[in-house]
Amino acid sequence: MNGGQSRFYWFVLELVPTGAGSYLWLLKTLKKTEGEKKMLQKWYRLMMAAFLAVGVLAGCGAQEDEEKSAETTEQQEQEITVEVELSQDNGAEEIASESITAEEGTNLMQVMEDNFKVEQSGGFINTIEGVGGDEKKAWMYTVNGEEGQVGAEDYELKDGDQVTFDYHAWE
Repeated sequence: MNGGQSRFYWFVLELVPTGAGSYLWLLKTLKKTEGEKKMLQKWYRLMMAAFLAVGVLAGCGAQEDEEKSAETTEQQEQEITVEVELSQDNGAEEIASESITAEEGTNLMQVMEDNFKVEQSGGFINTIEGVGGDEKKAWMYTVNGEEGQVGAEDYELKDGDQVTFDYHAWE
């Protein structure tokens, strides 16, 4: 080549696997002028920054998916389903029947107030859905066929509970 002309040497791109399973582009040249070295260094840095950005973004997306999956699983594990039936006169007249989903740890009073029109005082239910107010009758409840031993505020529901509220005369 002529002495006054700059020499141009080809550089080679090699694909080199790393331990993390990703690939690093490695630039090699046989001989370079100072200007070519600077240009190659800029390209190398730009490529490394691009690969780093892609890796970070891909990692964030995967982490977000894992977090959403964990939240969904947690929510599914923390929800319970209960059946609530409202009747009066020892089941002679059905008022309402609903399948209700609630958070684990919810008490019976919370479920009733969230899903029905309930008036209560001192932890005792006076009316449900407008039925109540007779001094000789009261709302009594059973869970899975057994009479409630505590007030509705103190009974923590469990998944699959079958709750029946019946408005009838004191026995």
